[in-house]
Amino acid sequence: MHKITKNKDNIILVLMVLLHTLALFVILNFTKAIETYPDELAYYNIAKSLFYNNGVKMHGVSFPLQNLAYSYFLLPFFGIKNGVIRVSAITLANSFIMSACIIPIWGICKELNLKKLYRWLIVAIMLVWPDLIISGTFMSENLFWFLSLITFYFCIKTYGSKNIVWSIMAAIGSYLTYFCKEVALCFPIAYVGALVIIPFINLIIDRKDDKGTEKINVYKEYRKSEIFKKLVVYLITYIIMYILFKKTILLNIDDIYKSKMDISFLKDWYSIFYFVYAFAYYFIASALAFMVYPLIYPAIHIRELDKKTKNAFLFLMLLFLETLFVIVFTITIKEDVGRVAPRIHLRYFTPMIGVFLPIFFKAISLTQNIRENKFFFKKYTYLWIIFGVICAFLYKGITLGSTNESYALFFSKYLADKFPALCHEGDKTVVFYPYAVIIIVLLVFVFALLHFFEKSFSEKKFLMLFSIIMIGVCVLNVIPGTVFFERTYIVREDLVKEMEEINNYFRENNITDSRVAFVAVSPYDEYSRVYDTYFDGENNYEINNENIVNIIAKTSGTTSVDKITFNDIIDGKEYNIDRLDYIICSSESEENIGIIQDFTKVESISKKNYSVYKNINAYEIKVNRTTSFDFNFTSSGNNTAGFVKGISSCEDDYTWSDGNNLEISCFLKKNIKKVKVDIDLKDTFNGKQQIYIYQGDTEIYEGEANGGQMISFELIPIEGDCSFRVFLPNAISPSQLGQSMDTRNLALALRNINIKKIE
Repeated sequence: MHKITKNKDNIILVLMVLLHTLALFVILNFTKAIETYPDELAYYNIAKSLFYNNGVKMHGVSFPLQNLAYSYFLLPFFGIKNGVIRVSAITLANSFIMSACIIPIWGICKELNLKKLYRWLIVAIMLVWPDLIISGTFMSENLFWFLSLITFYFCIKTYGSKNIVWSIMAAIGSYLTYFCKEVALCFPIAYVGALVIIPFINLIIDRKDDKGTEKINVYKEYRKSEIFKKLVVYLITYIIMYILFKKTILLNIDDIYKSKMDISFLKDWYSIFYFVYAFAYYFIASALAFMVYPLIYPAIHIRELDKKTKNAFLFLMLLFLETLFVIVFTITIKEDVGRVAPRIHLRYFTPMIGVFLPIFFKAISLTQNIRENKFFFKKYTYLWIIFGVICAFLYKGITLGSTNESYALFFSKYLADKFPALCHEGDKTVVFYPYAVIIIVLLVFVFALLHFFEKSFSEKKFLMLFSIIMIGVCVLNVIPGTVFFERTYIVREDLVKEMEEINNYFRENNITDSRVAFVAVSPYDEYSRVYDTYFDGENNYEINNENIVNIIAKTSGTTSVDKITFNDIIDGKEYNIDRLDYIICSSESEENIGIIQDFTKVESISKKNYSVYKNINAYEIKVNRTTSFDFNFTSSGNNTAGFVKGISSCEDDYTWSDGNNLEISCFLKKNIKKVKVDIDLKDTFNGKQQIYIYQGDTEIYEGEANGGQMISFELIPIEGDCSFRVFLPNAISPSQLGQSMDTRNLALALRNINIKKIE
């Protein structure tokens, strides 16, 4: 009978995984492209590079990433030549492996001897957990979640078993999780630390008063639990895995995270203070994301927990605090110092909720008598009040650095977006953010309600109520989170279709091994994202218009490709290539390609959005400097990207300058002695605008403009360099004038700048 029931549970569990996979896939499968840079680009691009046996490269350049597990997970999908089908297949695989996380969670529940009803309640919560939205991305969290939870299961198994096999499995799981994500380096530290300190913790929390029984003997505790043997086996296995991977897969690959270990911030008292503030902020935000109870309740009742649950909680809490410390140390203190609300990277540690919940449910079932104590009830009430006050002072909501950081607190962002009047002005320091206080009040009310029912209800009714509330909060996060996810990841189908046609051309002509560079206006615009996701070339690079400007500035005539220095568009790393066969450019960057000679347009695959140019001599680049250049600031032919700084986005038939300085880069033939510059203005902002124009540090024009007019002046090029700077001292924003919320500092509405040789 037990066997039949067990098989029935397993069948139901598998069916739930399959149905949940299908549901995730249906919701998250749409025409999408890489959005979170550089993370997704690195995992995805490296997978493609490995597929073509080109090593660990991103945009054709060696990339120092050692956490390659997810790239290897993606690698087989590049055997699918149709990019649309490949992306859908990846979404399906991600959905499956994220859904399958309920299997190790079920195993953890069984290991802690939870009642079957409680196991299903936890599974139900996890099936609507907001971070499952990440299934639609190309983020390593998809694999990290599963590996983390499997490793949690192995680690917890070691606490209740003398079989060293579980220590071996825990070590293998710990390293593979680290191979997926750097933060998992916390696993071995927490595991070893927990095994070492658990007997001492037990000594402290289990000791009797002076009239009580004998205290725990630490030595006997070590001996009885065979801790030393587990430690040795775990460490040896982990070291073997580390050496094995270093000598094979990771040979000669640097670690991108080395730079994160800088401790210079310790010299600055403000940075030290901010470190403490950020750590406390992370703890509060994490507690809110986990609905507080699973984090706090087992800690309060740690004396009442059985040995296995207690050890599992001590290990988990050590891992949790250690992970928070590492995130604040490696990310927050480097990137967020000064932010009132530092970014909360929940995705690094939210898999822990799959262990906190079983431990919490077990703690509730073990503390029925304690919870009926009136004195404890009163004391616990004070605790909730104190927690609420601390949160109200500290919590300021969430700040997103990327789409996938804080889904478990997304209701917080949604409230701030819907009611901006309740939010703060800019990033100035205030004690209370109204909307954040509202969130705290609502949550503390929920917790207080739960606390009331904790005393009044049976453990079964209480845990069912808690599960219903938590599922409700998850749904409140999932709905706006999914909408936000789709809005940020979706791309136009016509762009994808054109890129697929380009792929077909390269395959049909057997030129997939060509050196191809995409010229990008921005590494994060829709054109670049589609190229990064759907172009299948074996050797693909990406350069921006800044690189084109540099090539034009430093080159005249014919230059060997291997002598030209390119810059990686993401991290700026310099690199050289032996040849350049093709250039792909978007409609926004195509105007600038004409300056480079001997690139012939492939008309058959050059469409509305993308154009392909073939280099006649792949080993050379010829720059054809002209005697004139025309900058177009209208939406119909904007060609300013990379050549103009200090402008806003193009509107219709003009573009506003933005800031006090407008910088123009222009390079004509070297033998030109004098040029005329005509600046066509559609309008000026806020009436008259003073204008000063500089060539280098030399002032060459002074005047003013009022409304639409033409500004003309002459300039003497230096070796063909006709670059100049327009200084606009009276630029001002509409927000400063009380006209709108627009914070751009506006001065000139530009239509055209023409630079031509004076005969």
